[in-house]
Amino acid sequence: MEKPHGSESVYRCERKFATRDLTRKDVEHLIRHHPAVFAQRYSPRWVNNCYLDSHRMDAYWENVDGVMNRVKVRVRWYGALFGDIPHSSLEFKIKKGSVGRKDQYRLGAFKLNNTFDHETLKVLFAKSQLPTSVQLHLQCMEPVLMNRYRRSYLESFDRKWRLTVDTDLQYFAVWPNRNTFCQTVRDQELVVLELKHSPADDEQASTITRFLPLHLTRNSKYVSGIAQAYA
Repeated sequence: MEKPHGSESVYRCERKFATRDLTRKDVEHLIRHHPAVFAQRYSPRWVNNCYLDSHRMDAYWENVDGVMNRVKVRVRWYGALFGDIPHSSLEFKIKKGSVGRKDQYRLGAFKLNNTFDHETLKVLFAKSQLPTSVQLHLQCMEPVLMNRYRRSYLESFDRKWRLTVDTDLQYFAVWPNRNTFCQTVRDQELVVLELKHSPADDEQASTITRFLPLHLTRNSKYVSGIAQAYA
């Protein structure tokens, strides 16, 4: 399948670490005492995602199988999960080997309540003036999962290294028709930390990660969410 192109962003490296043994406060304590001198870049906020996939769940299985070049599609917004959503974006998260990038497209407003179904996003996409190539790609996709988590943003003193810390993960199954979203799966113990940096600095990444005594992981919130929300 041809991959869509949009508002092109630069490729970057990402390393993910996950723990259930440490709390958010424990992880933030490690970061505060890191020699790279990390400081808060933005205020913490809730991140909400609605993931799309094909009928065959191609994106899910490519991730599970560890396919090096793959694309994940989601609608993202911040703040409140339900109600009137004034601002959102369509994101293609494109991974090529050890690097990745996000192509983003601005979407119009929509409402998320118990009338949400597959048609809700079709209407949203139709009125958002997306490029033809993107519209064609979306024709074979449908919403399959929603999740949200609380994210903190940090940046090193030299601004080369960025960290995000995600906690309070929640997952919701998405059905073709009416969705009440009453059955929420919560994962309160998991803490996910992501290190993001330029490929040019990849050889120096070990100088950052050696002060983070966490397990490197392929953790995918999408894959984890499918397993938990549809269990």
